[in-house]
Amino acid sequence: MQQSHASARSDLPNLQETFRDTIREVVRQLGSLLPGEEIPPPLQLARLNGIESKQTEERAAFDVAKQIYERRRRRNRFFDDALFGEAAWDMMVDLYIHEHQDRLISVTSATLASCVPPTTALRWITVLEEQGMVSRTEDPADARRRYLHLTEKSKSMLTNYFLDVLKRD
Repeated sequence: MQQSHASARSDLPNLQETFRDTIREVVRQLGSLLPGEEIPPPLQLARLNGIESKQTEERAAFDVAKQIYERRRRRNRFFDDALFGEAAWDMMVDLYIHEHQDRLISVTSATLASCVPPTTALRWITVLEEQGMVSRTEDPADARRRYLHLTEKSKSMLTNYFLDVLKRD
């Protein structure tokens, strides 16, 4: 019985990807009902339902961010992480996803998301801070812990990037 549960769990990512592909195709086909407009598929679907808002755009960008992050992690199952190192990007996408879910991310968690050694990740966090992309705040309950946050500048840049990805897919 346990083997069948394990087997079902291992098939879950494949089923989820198949489901996502089917939904993407349906959305693309529905999008053709809006002639001449270049609108990302989730926004097309929302517009067909009479919904057009900043919240819909943010949700669409969040969905793209999750897909990008999940694909990068999936790739790491097949290739050595060191081959495709983009620590700063991985941390920013992870922060984007978690902030959208109203979750705080500790500096330690962010270093783990980067898939590089902690010292390398900390150097990248410093670079991101210097570029005005992230900021650190202290945990009022535990002086040893610090949280990492995207700045408004980087949130806007990431949202625009993810929406642009949608427009081009």
